[in-house]
Amino acid sequence: MFAQAHQSVRVDPREDRSWLQSQPEVFTDGCHALDRVAAAASLSREAASEGTKRLKQRLLQRLIDTLKMEQCLIFCRTNHDCDQLERFMNALGGGGGGGGSGFRGKKESGKENPYSCVVLAGARSMDERRAALAAFKEGDVRFLIATDVAARGIDIRELPYVINMTLPDKSEDYIHRVGRVGRADTLGLAISLVGAVPEKVWYCSVKGLKPWTAPDASNTRTNDKGGHTIWYDEPSLLTAIEARLSRPIPALGDDLSLPPQLAQRTVAGGEQYGQHRGGGVSKEVSEHLDAIAQNVSHLASLEWRVQSSFLRLKQRWQGAQG
Repeated sequence: MFAQAHQSVRVDPREDRSWLQSQPEVFTDGCHALDRVAAAASLSREAASEGTKRLKQRLLQRLIDTLKMEQCLIFCRTNHDCDQLERFMNALGGGGGGGGSGFRGKKESGKENPYSCVVLAGARSMDERRAALAAFKEGDVRFLIATDVAARGIDIRELPYVINMTLPDKSEDYIHRVGRVGRADTLGLAISLVGAVPEKVWYCSVKGLKPWTAPDASNTRTNDKGGHTIWYDEPSLLTAIEARLSRPIPALGDDLSLPPQLAQRTVAGGEQYGQHRGGGVSKEVSEHLDAIAQNVSHLASLEWRVQSSFLRLKQRWQGAQG
């Protein structure tokens, strides 16, 4: 039985100008490396897009702090986006001790600082991916930054939060992402950062080509003009996801705190996201224990008979020796 809650965060650089601040430092994908991005009463399309990218990272930090997240799976659209978000988290101190050098391995003192993170993405080696997943599952880091493909099939018990930095372009991918929370009768919250304005993103179909490593006047153009970018419309993607869910996804308020109905569920019932609803053993676990109870009893009986037979044989052998 699943217990998922869905929430969104409206990302509008026209209303929230904190993206113009210099600290904490943010790291975007370079789509607007050649564009003039400046504060103005009316933002250009390019400035609003870049503002959306910067604001999303700042809003992520606010979500982490407001909800006091202990563990969360964060989905990014591309490998490059994962790299940039990792840089941001490390700059906040996520690599351990505020040095920003990345996760350095298990510490005897337990979990790393509040922004500790690792990456599970296709561009990383298999050894790196295995180590990242192990560190996250064992609680050595709080955040696993992943792409859809790399995270496919992974199962993390009692995962409390999933955050979508960018909505997937297919509604079924959203279902796969959020399906990792709320499993086994536990509470799970899926939060999506949704840009209110179009965002220019990289879209390169040429195998092996990585235009984001060296943005120029040609490759930052849109696909229809010979470049490797597209304009991403998240409000329309959100509408498609809501249609698939057959219900709207409400937006968190400006302070990013949980709405009263969700807060009440956790406080009144003594429940927390990632924990079994109502506490104790979940229904799924109880049913599993009931199903195997007969087999366990049978095995216990067999063990007793084997041990009794062994003792009788041992007594006979000792008697024969005497």
